Amino acid sequence: MRLLRGSGSTGLSGIPPSRGPFRRPFLEISRETLRSEALALGLAFTDDPSNTDPRFLRSRIRSELISYIESEFGGSFRSNLALSASLVSDDAAVVAQQASQIPIRGTSSEVAIPTAPLVMAPRAVANAAIRNALAVFHFPHGGSHTDIEAVYATAIDGTRRSLSGDLVCARENAELVIAAKETLDTQSDVAVAVGRTFSWNGSSYAVYLSASPALSQTTGRRTALVASDEAGYTVRGVADGDRIDIDGGSTPVSEVLRAARVPTRNRRTWPVVVGDSRIAAVAGIRVAPWARPVLGQPAVIIERDHPL
Repeated sequence: MRLLRGSGSTGLSGIPPSRGPFRRPFLEISRETLRSEALALGLAFTDDPSNTDPRFLRSRIRSELISYIESEFGGSFRSNLALSASLVSDDAAVVAQQASQIPIRGTSSEVAIPTAPLVMAPRAVANAAIRNALAVFHFPHGGSHTDIEAVYATAIDGTRRSLSGDLVCARENAELVIAAKETLDTQSDVAVAVGRTFSWNGSSYAVYLSASPALSQTTGRRTALVASDEAGYTVRGVADGDRIDIDGGSTPVSEVLRAARVPTRNRRTWPVVVGDSRIAAVAGIRVAPWARPVLGQPAVIIERDHPL
């Protein structure tokens, strides 16, 4: 059945005699033999009615396809099929052992794989490592072949791709990250008011005036802006096509976030400060030249309650 579905070596290995707490000592004994022995010994047993139900593909394969092959091409098909599964299982075990050497870290909502060992490994080993990562989300299954291909392609070219199950994969610095798709924040734009605080994506920001040179630099938790009544600063999330002015031109906000190594999954909800209908700052990272504070004069400071 798995051969018809295009399964890899793990799927073609069949059901293992042991996996986790489960043991299957009778896998090599036919159903007919087990039934006869149980009857002879007076042991109670139950037949699963779905095993003979033609609505299920596995039932039709057993009753129709395998019976046809044995009648037309010889009666050793079942034993040969079992032998092939055993040989494939041995190969799959070697691949699985090598794949286990590629570290995977993370949680139930996000996993990361170092890109270098993944792309340097033989493709079968890389696929198995990706399958291990996807199994965090699809346990006990390791994802579809389409998903595995997409993740490997991202490891090679760095292009962010969507996966089944509302997942996304992206290359972030030296790692390949698979995570739940970001939920774009529907929070409304927030007006910046000196002396007040506001919340953004679960963090609290304080807004105050300061003329201290030590606080006039935008870095990490702090964004420093020129004090201007005309600017009317507001905070919002990143939008497609956003650009921020730089000395001599402008650059996409997405590139600013990438260069700052902001994780891909967080970039859409990263706070940007808008003033006079232009992007004045990418919070904690960059301020447009026209919005930079003047030394010795009060600056508007937007400070997060913990470092970015």
